[in-house]
Amino acid sequence: MSLFMRWFIFISFTLLMIGVIWIYRTNSVEESSFVEVIARGRLKISVTVEPQNVAAKVFINGEDTGKTTPAVLKIDPGMYLVRVEAEGYKPAEDEEIVKTLRVTRVNFTLEPL
Repeated sequence: MSLFMRWFIFISFTLLMIGVIWIYRTNSVEESSFVEVIARGRLKISVTVEPQNVAAKVFINGEDTGKTTPAVLKIDPGMYLVRVEAEGYKPAEDEEIVKTLRVTRVNFTLEPL
């Protein structure tokens, strides 16, 4: 094997490993796997509500997700209207842009009625 071919293989492998490390650094390992990020192209949105003892319903683009806070949702990239509602509190909503290979964190503070 020629010296050029050895260097080509070494540099190719190094660039591949840098790409894998970059993907894992931009996504928390606890919340996602390599397959979810690359193969399925899914993303996750974290929604939390303060005060912490309130379990609020989570709505994405007006549709009930069936989840309560805190929640982690796998969704495709795009723009979404995220809304949380809890009994005895004013609903809160925010428009969020979810990007590829990112975890978008949305935090709401609910105010009592």
